[in-house]
Amino acid sequence: MNGGTISDNSATNAEGGGVFVYAGTFTMTGGIIYGFDENDPEKKNKVVNESNMIILTGRGHAVYIDDAHLKENTVRENDLFYNDPIHGTSGW
Repeated sequence: MNGGTISDNSATNAEGGGVFVYAGTFTMTGGIIYGFDENDPEKKNKVVNESNMIILTGRGHAVYIDDAHLKENTVRENDLFYNDPIHGTSGW
């Protein structure tokens, strides 16, 4: 991802409201991936329980790779992020 915006998505009973990296390579060098923020109802990605629409935590509202590599809050342009099989996963 080099620029652009990912927002206003929902995942139900899953992970990765904005981006779910199943396999392969994902690199972010610019742009914004919104996470969940109750104070910003306009632009947010979220993971919810399908039956009652309750917000689920620890599921990667912005980005989910695995339980050790997820981001609930917004990932911004200056937050270099990558995941690939050779170099591993960057931190935030």
